[in-house]
Amino acid sequence: MSASLETVTDSTDDDGGDEHTRLFATLNKASSLDDLTDDELADLADAVRTARRRNAKPRAPRLPQRALALDALSVLEVPSTPRLVAWLVEARSGSPFDAKSLTAGRRDDRNAWEREVAAGRTPTPKLAPALHHERCEPVRALVTVSNWPLEWRFVTPHSPRADHPRTLLAVLHEAERLSEIDQAASERLTKLAARLAVGLPGAGGAPGEDVSHLFRVADEEINRFGELAEEERAQAAARAQMLPNEVDRVWGHSPRTTSSAPPRRAGAR
Repeated sequence: MSASLETVTDSTDDDGGDEHTRLFATLNKASSLDDLTDDELADLADAVRTARRRNAKPRAPRLPQRALALDALSVLEVPSTPRLVAWLVEARSGSPFDAKSLTAGRRDDRNAWEREVAAGRTPTPKLAPALHHERCEPVRALVTVSNWPLEWRFVTPHSPRADHPRTLLAVLHEAERLSEIDQAASERLTKLAARLAVGLPGAGGAPGEDVSHLFRVADEEINRFGELAEEERAQAAARAQMLPNEVDRVWGHSPRTTSSAPPRRAGAR
């Protein structure tokens, strides 16, 4: 009993003063807890609870799933499926993430965006749909961030071929960044990168974790499709700028939100 009492004494000396000195003197004289009165046992329990509260390590605050998703999208910087966002959050944190929460909260994000605009404030980042390249319609299967540059948010004929290796590259860079901070997270991200590489030309049919090889695979595929996808996105963004309402450029155009279809530039695809 003496070792435990020393620990409690060290933890409570500053708060208890003479009362703690009296309590521990009584405990040291007792051969067992049966020798203590009910009042002395109650005082001991209070001292132990105080010591445990003081020595308890504070828990890190849990971020809301929406904030985790926005942070993951800031790494990816391409329209992404909720499942991909969930994979990245889980790889970085080691904790499960519900991909369904991204679609469930999107209407709330739009309502919040509209309230901020109506109040004359600059809207904070919101989860928003990707946009179709022809008529700026929402592509609800893919998630973006409302304040990204407009061209980043478009899905075009060749953008998936460019975005897949860009996603791979983003995950590899994040694994490198975390290698000196959180080795376990870095290893999880490398495994995720290996999974994402499957199916890309040169990657082979099974996951492999040769990081230098994964970088080469991503770079080669971006070199094939990256410039073409950027041109398509620039054209789509130029067309979207001709829409009369900002809400259409952020949340997607539909016949119900504006009275006229967006004009198209001559020669645009």
